[in-house]
Amino acid sequence: MDSGETVQEFSDLGEPVHHLVEQGVTMTMIPTIPPQEPFSSGEGSDVRVRRALIVEAIAKHGPMKANQISEETRIPRSSVYWHLDKLCSSGHLTKDKPHNGRYFLGERPLAAVPESDTAPGVPVNVGRLLQYRALETGYSLYMGKIKASGIAISAWAHGQGSPYIEDLEVGLHEAAHATALGQALLATLPPREVLRYIAANSGRRMPCYTSLTYCNPEHLAARLTEFHMVGIHTEVGQFRKGVACAAVVVKDGPGITDRIAVATVIPEADTYAHGPRVNRELRQTAAQLQPWLLVQPAT
Repeated sequence: MDSGETVQEFSDLGEPVHHLVEQGVTMTMIPTIPPQEPFSSGEGSDVRVRRALIVEAIAKHGPMKANQISEETRIPRSSVYWHLDKLCSSGHLTKDKPHNGRYFLGERPLAAVPESDTAPGVPVNVGRLLQYRALETGYSLYMGKIKASGIAISAWAHGQGSPYIEDLEVGLHEAAHATALGQALLATLPPREVLRYIAANSGRRMPCYTSLTYCNPEHLAARLTEFHMVGIHTEVGQFRKGVACAAVVVKDGPGITDRIAVATVIPEADTYAHGPRVNRELRQTAAQLQPWLLVQPAT
């Protein structure tokens, strides 16, 4: 079989699984799923984020009125009243006398959220959303962008089902070509800028982290083009053996530093059983992140 040939098979779930054969090695990619509508009602992530922000504001500042909460959290007042009613009904908050209209912390704490971190300047809503999405999906999430110093991680939240990879939390300066997150961001750049980035951040070389890493600029360029067309970037075992990643571009701004992507990390063993769900949920996460990133730029 010629190098770079693509064949298509089907998994037991009936979803297409692509195998890219290059340099004699089979590259297995998570099946591509069409875009899905994000959660918009019920107890979805957006609802949990807003309620967490309201409770945190009261915990930080003490008893507050609805208009104060709206100003602090940037949630429309009409929505604040609705969330306050639900939080009081569930015991997370209590309301003062009607004429005072102040809200206090209730006896029931909010459910614990996954460990996470955000860079300075990233809207708190973004961190909270990643936390709840990691809780819902069970897998870690990483949001990154291109900076002068390389691919920087702006926010992350750890999911119980994901392997821990410390390198993803500190940045991908030399590993952009080997990770789905880095590839998604590089794919937004013109080919010449991709080569310039690699030269500036990898010392004119592309480190081979595993036998599956794309270490050739031409092969990488072809991969970036293919995956950018389908809207989701995936890799299995290119950065770490036994680990798979998928990434989606959240924001593709006019400037290089305006491009933002979100990625998830799963064990390679989960790709066949859970690959379609992971891709679908990652697209939902990206769609939910977009309005929060309009508040202020992620750094």
